[in-house]
Amino acid sequence: MARTTTRNAGALRVARALLFSFAVLGVLVAGAGVSQAQTNPDDPRCQNQGYNVVVTVTVDDTVPVAGQTVTITGTGFLPNEVVTIYANGLAVGTVETSDTGSFTSSYTVPADQAVGTQIVIQAVGVCDAASLTLDIGQAGGGAGGGPGGTTGGGLPRTGSDVGWLIRLGVLLVAAGGAVVLYTRKRRGSTVTA
Repeated sequence: MARTTTRNAGALRVARALLFSFAVLGVLVAGAGVSQAQTNPDDPRCQNQGYNVVVTVTVDDTVPVAGQTVTITGTGFLPNEVVTIYANGLAVGTVETSDTGSFTSSYTVPADQAVGTQIVIQAVGVCDAASLTLDIGQAGGGAGGGPGGTTGGGLPRTGSDVGWLIRLGVLLVAAGGAVVLYTRKRRGSTVTA
């Protein structure tokens, strides 16, 4: 009878460990997205615009190379408001709009940015936001990207980087295996005939 109880307790521990591992993995996967900048549509300035304006954000080169500085231009924002510029969800600067709600700013692509990766640029004001994607090109790979252009070289990297998630999964499976081995070893030493 003691043997059955020990087996059930061991199985229960393994089940709990696996459940905990899956819960941790679920939390990591759910939190893996890029943080999104938020506007504040409840601000009174947003209610009193009196006109329907579409905000836009553009850059002078949509296919820059690592280390290159691009010029960001925005239009349609509130006059004289502070707009925050984000790159992949991280704030990289602020700029104040003109009396007409437009701005010009700059962003330097990190020198270690890999060719074929993308950077999402967001311009976020009080009421509105706009975004675009930069495709990182290869230095010396052609005539340059320019607005809507392309660079020469290999194909761009597409998809998302889930390598860390695969490594985490392998680590969790290995940890689960270790728990099973530990439980079997312990079960063998605690059971008396």
